[in-house]
Amino acid sequence: WWARTQKTARKGKNNHLLTPERVAELDSFGFVWASALEEQWNSMFNRLGQFKQQYGHCNVPKSFRGEDEKGPHLGSWVFRQRRNTSDALCLERKEKL
Repeated sequence: WWARTQKTARKGKNNHLLTPERVAELDSFGFVWASALEEQWNSMFNRLGQFKQQYGHCNVPKSFRGEDEKGPHLGSWVFRQRRNTSDALCLERKEKL
């Protein structure tokens, strides 16, 4: 709850505003401003970049998991991104892909 309040205040919503000093202080602690879902999406996108560096393409097999055997399947994630042609995949993410 507290972290969500800080994120909202940074955006200036609900009549709250974080001062630049407080933002800098939170940054110095490594505060993550992005949502957990956004962080996960960025993590998978970075894994796709690593795959491309290693294999020279982005045609990830659907069953491909990668080095992190316990993590989510990179191949499944890429498959979902390709299928997601609706507005649910925001323009910023489409441009990154």
